[in-house]
Formats: sequence, C-alpha cells, structure tokens
Amino acid sequence: MKRSAVAFVIILLAAVLVVGIIYLRPAAKPSAPPQKKTTKPTAPPVVNTEPPIEVVKHYLEALKIKNYQSAYTYLSSASHTEYSYDKFEAMNKQITGFPEFNMESLQAGPGNNADTLVTIKQYEDPAGHGFHLTLEDGQWKIKFIGGTPPFPYPEK
Repeated sequence: MKRSAVAFVIILLAAVLVVGIIYLRPAAKPSAPPQKKTTKPTAPPVVNTEPPIEVVKHYLEALKIKNYQSAYTYLSSASHTEYSYDKFEAMNKQITGFPEFNMESLQAGPGNNADTLVTIKQYEDPAGHGFHLTLEDGQWKIKFIGGTPPFPYPEK
C-alpha cells in the first residue's frame, strides 16, 4: 500500500507540474496580419553626366593654372595607382611652357559605353593629341599611365 500511495503522489505531482507548465508559460502574442510587401522604385545610380570632352577641357584648364589637385581628380584609378598625387604634382612642376591647346578643336572620337577617345589640336602642332578616357563609377576619367600630364598615354 505504501507503494501505491507513493506512485499516486508521483503521478499527482507530475500532473500538477504539467498543468502548471501549460498555464504558467507566457501567452503567445497574436501574430500581426501579414504585411503587404511593397517595392519602392529605386532611383538609378547617380552618374556624372559631364561628357568626355568637358572632362578633357577641365583637366587641361586645371593643369594650365597649376591647380594640380583638381586635375588629379580627372584621372582614372589606374592612373592614381601608377602616379601618387605627389609624383603627379612633381611631374607638372618640371614642365616649362605649357602647350597651347586649341580648345575649340576638342572632338569625341570612337568609343563605347566604357572607353572613348577625345582629340585636341595644339596651335604649335595641328596634328593633334588623343586622350583616352574610361568610365568609372559613372564618371569619365582620363587614363594616364605613360607620357606626361599634358600628353597622357593609356599605357607605358
């Protein structure tokens, strides 16, 4: 009889424990009704709409007035890798007699969505010179890997 009383107490305690767990746990919060998913139209990335001709014009104007910091901003990332700003500035300071470019002769040449060529003539040399530009993050940048700042070449 003692055994059955002990078993009864154990069963009774287990039942109380189960009932307590069920009733004492925090009530689940009612879930919110499903939200409608709306997609916001995304704006296109900001793009510098300055055409390649204007980039070359501003670059040369900055060089002419010795605003090397401004000119440096028109160079491609590959150009920055090749020439630090200090080296670029030192190269410019070595130039005596800045070439006289005919800004009216600027012409955009063949190109695509990523690269293009802009030509300009010098008053001293009507044959002209080409500036190779590349599109980086929506902005046209001049490739200067070889040559000199007023006559950059896209490779060595």
